[in-house]
Amino acid sequence: MKRILSIFVALIFCLSAFTGCASGNKSKDNGKDGNDEAKNYIDLSLYKIVRPYTASSSIIKLTSFLKNSILENTKADLAVSIDDDEESEYEILIGKSDREEVKAAAKALSDKTKKEAYTIVVTDKKIVIYGLSDEDTIIGVKEFIKSFVKPSKIEKHLALEAGPRTLMKKTGEVLYVGPNFETVVLEELCDIEERITDETTYSYGKIIKLEHQKNEKNNGVLFAVSQNNNTFPWQMFRSDDDGKTWEKMAPLYDYVNNGNIPGYQPYLYELPEAMGKYPAGTILFAGCSRRGAKETTYIFVQATTDFGITWEPIGNVEIGGCYNQGDWSSDGLWEPVLMYEKETGRLYCYYSDELENGVGENHVGGHNQRLVYKYTTDLKSWSTKHDMVSLENPELRPGMVALTKMGNGKFALAYEMCGKGYGCDIHIKISDSLSDWDPTDKGKLVLDSVSGKGMASGPAIIWTPNGGDCGTLIVTSNSDRVPSTKTKCGLFLSFDYGKTFVTIENPIPNMVNDMVKSGYSPGFYVDSEGTIYYVNNPECYRNSFNEKLMFARIKVY
Repeated sequence: MKRILSIFVALIFCLSAFTGCASGNKSKDNGKDGNDEAKNYIDLSLYKIVRPYTASSSIIKLTSFLKNSILENTKADLAVSIDDDEESEYEILIGKSDREEVKAAAKALSDKTKKEAYTIVVTDKKIVIYGLSDEDTIIGVKEFIKSFVKPSKIEKHLALEAGPRTLMKKTGEVLYVGPNFETVVLEELCDIEERITDETTYSYGKIIKLEHQKNEKNNGVLFAVSQNNNTFPWQMFRSDDDGKTWEKMAPLYDYVNNGNIPGYQPYLYELPEAMGKYPAGTILFAGCSRRGAKETTYIFVQATTDFGITWEPIGNVEIGGCYNQGDWSSDGLWEPVLMYEKETGRLYCYYSDELENGVGENHVGGHNQRLVYKYTTDLKSWSTKHDMVSLENPELRPGMVALTKMGNGKFALAYEMCGKGYGCDIHIKISDSLSDWDPTDKGKLVLDSVSGKGMASGPAIIWTPNGGDCGTLIVTSNSDRVPSTKTKCGLFLSFDYGKTFVTIENPIPNMVNDMVKSGYSPGFYVDSEGTIYYVNNPECYRNSFNEKLMFARIKVY
């Protein structure tokens, strides 16, 4: 795997037209299922898969992977040959070879970029999948399977979707290739903001991509937010070019204390549907505010319908007490997370709760900290409080909710477990719904399946449908215990809904020292296409006091 550098890579699509299917290799599907538009089909039974005679072991395995994917989806059992064999009329050409069609594809690709990239070209009788490296060829085959190899109404035929038939794509830096060709690619990496002042730090970075705006022009805009411990409560940033460049917005104040005291633990969320008086696309901000001599804490929510220019207070989810380094005298509320449930029309707010101190010196019936939630259906009033993680041992401190929905319909919760014997290790637990949690179940540790090592403090979790039959679940944190990772906070990948994990280097590295908690509570967002947007605060290497907020765009194939 290539060493991750602070590189800048862009997603480039260069599309050009292609001529139609050859006579005798075209079928028509007229008007079925109410679709009056004719569709074109390629008869795969005419084709062979051709790989280079000098192919690497990974390309040889990739050829079998493509053959099996085509067989599974179309029932066409294609023969495999090498490019030294006699040329066939119909071929699917994989990787580098002496075929003229491959040479043409390679030339066109090298004219576009000298960096990693692949191309898929469909001509009358040849399909070419070519990459500048084996990793890029793997990505090209994965994209071909995703875009073209789908079950069709005609057995042993491949349905051609509307649009151009030549794709050139710059992939970015390949971070990982799995045994089943699960491929993780870094498409973009850049600084959002770098602070020079020694007393300024960023943490708790969060990010969203707008996808529910009435005006389509506004969909795709990115917003990032970060806690700033020493100046304004929260700092927001905006990107209109998919994360390549960022604009600093006005600081975000809360209505509780109007910015007199730094605020904690921001969270951004876009309403996917209308709720109460707020339309779909409203941006919600949840945060933890504190006020007064006893530092009363508030979990509160604000809303904006003008992209963060003005904010309207919605109200407090709950009011708590002060913070005292996890001691039993601490009775604060922390780290809100929002998630909407379409089936019930509920907006859930999950957070850490220190209010239940129990009885007597032994705190009988109490909890040093627990994870709880409330919900609203109108953004006016909130339900009673429900436990999410509330363990029998009162000294344990489950905290810092990180939540994602997976493709099997289940929800994965990642959180830190602090307390004697735990060291803030990251746990994961699964639920069938947002409101069906066994509070006494502490889940299981997130562990690398090879080393048996885990991670600690400040988790983030996301699931993308890309990467395999079960998609890809990604967990990261403030630090990990895997000796092989240079970045101290590896990305833990699971391709089986959290049963097993493999660890790879993090594109946004961090360090932990006595002065700076870098990499603390990073933020993930996944869009409707499965692209992952990631923000974190690494150490700024010029000076151990300085930190910056960084952005990465990650694609899984």
